[in-house]
Amino acid sequence: MSDTIMNSLKRLERAGSEHSKAAEKLKQATVDVAGTIARILHETGITADGLGGVQLPGRIGYTWFEGPVLEMYSEDSVETLSAEPSRAACLAFAEALAGGWLDELAGWLEQQTDKDEAAREHIEQAAAKLAEERR
Repeated sequence: MSDTIMNSLKRLERAGSEHSKAAEKLKQATVDVAGTIARILHETGITADGLGGVQLPGRIGYTWFEGPVLEMYSEDSVETLSAEPSRAACLAFAEALAGGWLDELAGWLEQQTDKDEAAREHIEQAAAKLAEERR
């Protein structure tokens, strides 16, 4: 084999090794951050809808399958971010985070809190009215 081919093969091998390490770090970072977000959402008491999940802002959802799970939705698939995400899902998640998705999520959660508070007030008013009518 010529020196040029050998050098190219060595370069390809180095590039492949570096890419493999970078991809593994990307996947681990995604799993760590998605797992933390899922745990935080679980601790808020957010419950799943009838289909077993909660659609969050953007293309990300929260579900419960033997533990809290964050998922990334695309046009034709759903990928679990807090387990074994693909490289494409990791890159999409990184893009969402860089684009301010955590602030969107915090705003969405604040809206949910406001809805809960308003519903509680209505129920308490109805309970007070019922108690007053019973007197």
